[in-house]
Amino acid sequence: MKKQYLNVILLVGSAVNFFYAIANIMYSALLPSIMKTYSLSASGMSLMDITEMVGSCAAMIFTMLLADRLSKGKALAIGMCLFGLAASLIGTAPPFAVFLLIRASMGMFGCFIDTMVTAYVSDVFGERRGSAMTVVHTLYSVGSIIAPISVAYMLEVIPDWRIYYVVDGLILLVTGVFFFIFATRSGMLGDKVAPKIKKAIPFRRIFTNRQIITVMIVTALMATEIYFRIRLPTFLLSIDPVRYPVTKTSVMVSLYSLGSVVGKLFYATIAHRIRSYQKLWISCFITGALFLSAVFVGSLGFWYFVMVTGGLIHGSNFSVKYQMACDAEPEFSATVSAAVSFCSSIGSILFSWIAGAVGEAAGFGPLMYISPIALMAAGLLTFLGYRKGSPGPSSSAANEPS
Repeated sequence: MKKQYLNVILLVGSAVNFFYAIANIMYSALLPSIMKTYSLSASGMSLMDITEMVGSCAAMIFTMLLADRLSKGKALAIGMCLFGLAASLIGTAPPFAVFLLIRASMGMFGCFIDTMVTAYVSDVFGERRGSAMTVVHTLYSVGSIIAPISVAYMLEVIPDWRIYYVVDGLILLVTGVFFFIFATRSGMLGDKVAPKIKKAIPFRRIFTNRQIITVMIVTALMATEIYFRIRLPTFLLSIDPVRYPVTKTSVMVSLYSLGSVVGKLFYATIAHRIRSYQKLWISCFITGALFLSAVFVGSLGFWYFVMVTGGLIHGSNFSVKYQMACDAEPEFSATVSAAVSFCSSIGSILFSWIAGAVGEAAGFGPLMYISPIALMAAGLLTFLGYRKGSPGPSSSAANEPS
């Protein structure tokens, strides 16, 4: 395959993850403005999260059943266009019922392209998939760093939250159209580039595999972590808006993402020396303990320390859970990756529902304990459930991104 084609695919995949990250992470900075526009309570905020996760679940069921049978290039290009269109429509601030439907579609198309870009890059780059996926997924973290800080400061100049969704959505829509045109003309959408699997997928074997079951449950528990970060600005703002303005709390969120980038790069150098499950259980437990202590202590400086440290030790776990699943069923990586993403969505839905109920009954404070406890439980379950017969370190694991 021509090198310039590979470079373009790497560029497009990186751009997709970058702007997809911005669309997801800027939500935390824009959430207070969105809640004000629609006059939402804590339960209304949770309803927005739940509808998005319902869309994600629908996408993951579809992807889990058919991902390895699709023409991945075409599916990725179409998914990019649809996600960009949905994000742009959110920016029109439609009636709340329509807003929820669009949020569901964003969850659907977002999770779909998130899985397909990984599968497509993996197929195209073959033995070099590890390095390529590192580049693509690291750009997600770069977008996560830029989004909250830039949006928080830009809100002081352009306070209308809608414009940010319109711009980000249009960029993804144009990128999807460009990729479809380029890939069609260059032959990069053909099945020879990203081959389909024609034989039956052994779902029974996959979903009775003890290691797969463990990873799926752990993934559901780990899903609470991102909502801890998303709700952090609103939680601290409710405690003391003068001490914790959006500009400072958004820095905290970005510090986590910055630590995540550094942590992933470091993990890439040591992954071949350690077992993935060991890294996951230790880092989950420590991160949960750090988050819990920060909620109790409440110091601004300590929050900064906890967020950057949490990113360093926990950030790469996004890819580690996929690595663990693919180690268990390497031939059906798209299927098990979709299953892992599906469980992440289920965990997010359950957490949002619990958070809404707790928030209505007791305010933001108590719900901030849920994620730390869930992370420590994930670490313990990984230690107990995955380690027996777990695959050893692989040479490609060092390059797996987050």
